[in-house]
Amino acid sequence: MAGQPLPRPLAFQPLQRMAGGRASEHPDVQPTIPRNRVEAFLRGARRHGVDADALMARQGIPPAAPGTGLSRVPIAQFAQLLKQLSHRLRDEFLGCCSRPVKPGTLALAATEMRRGATLEQALRTGLGIYRLAIDDFGAHLHVRDGMARIVLVDRNALAQGRFVHCAFLHWAWGLACWLVQQRIPIHAAALGHAAPPEPHREARHLFGIALQCGQRHSSIAFDARWLAQPVVADEAQLRELLQRLPEALLLRFRDQGSLGVKVRQCLLRQMSSGLPSLEQTAWNLKMTPHALRRRLAGQGTSFQDIKNALRRDAAIDLLTQTALGLDQVAQRLAFSETSTFHRSFKQWTGATPGAYRRAHRAAAEGGGRPA
Repeated sequence: MAGQPLPRPLAFQPLQRMAGGRASEHPDVQPTIPRNRVEAFLRGARRHGVDADALMARQGIPPAAPGTGLSRVPIAQFAQLLKQLSHRLRDEFLGCCSRPVKPGTLALAATEMRRGATLEQALRTGLGIYRLAIDDFGAHLHVRDGMARIVLVDRNALAQGRFVHCAFLHWAWGLACWLVQQRIPIHAAALGHAAPPEPHREARHLFGIALQCGQRHSSIAFDARWLAQPVVADEAQLRELLQRLPEALLLRFRDQGSLGVKVRQCLLRQMSSGLPSLEQTAWNLKMTPHALRRRLAGQGTSFQDIKNALRRDAAIDLLTQTALGLDQVAQRLAFSETSTFHRSFKQWTGATPGAYRRAHRAAAEGGGRPA
């Protein structure tokens, strides 16, 4: 490892919203997150007596009522919900820790970290701030055998320790990427708790790598040479980050040149005329099908995973943001039959397309959207 250069600088951008509701005319579609992850964010608020269902309704997020499924939530709506909860609770960790993390803590950490000369200095500063702000665990940077690790050491037992650890490590990783304006690959991710209840693939997608559960401490590990990288985020980028919180850190910064992104874009360009097969996609990318499978597996994904996620997110966007009929939605998503689309959508979300749309509209009409 020591003799190998770090990867080339990455052109990374946050995922963008689909414009005009047309899945075939935009470089990406709005990402979604699992409903059970949303519920994890809400547990602390509910314990403090907040009517989380009412807040969700104001964002057009229907309650998880029996028969409606709704196992995924568009991330833009979720980000607005988190802002509302943080403001209501006066707690950036939404009631999940033993004492509130005061509003402005993240802004202070980001501001002070940006003043560091290197990523190592920045991380040590930021983790130190959070060791003062949070009583329940301490976040430390360890460097050994060519790997840098952000390690969380518990001080108190938390009812939501698993969730809080995942959220904190995901935040730390996102902020590290932002500081150096490059996407830092994670080599290992560990959780000092039992496996999360959500599907393993969703947990894996938090860090782009398999999550090892039941470990001594929760941690993420990356190549230690990243620590010497200069902090390049400037004042304007800091202002933009703070204005876009929490959405900016909920979305993983992505390498626009990564194979997974290229496959997704290749599929998206051809969605309206029929999705290409793995073999056709490999040919378009000038590689063999075997090489495509192997390289995607190395990134913790597969061709089918990418295709399903793209169709799922595009379907949710079209159902909630347009008045297209279900037959038209199925056609836009390159399904040969509407019945096949119905079955696939229910498998992805737990609800039929029609039920999903009706529940979304009912929530929007009942709660209204904030101005």
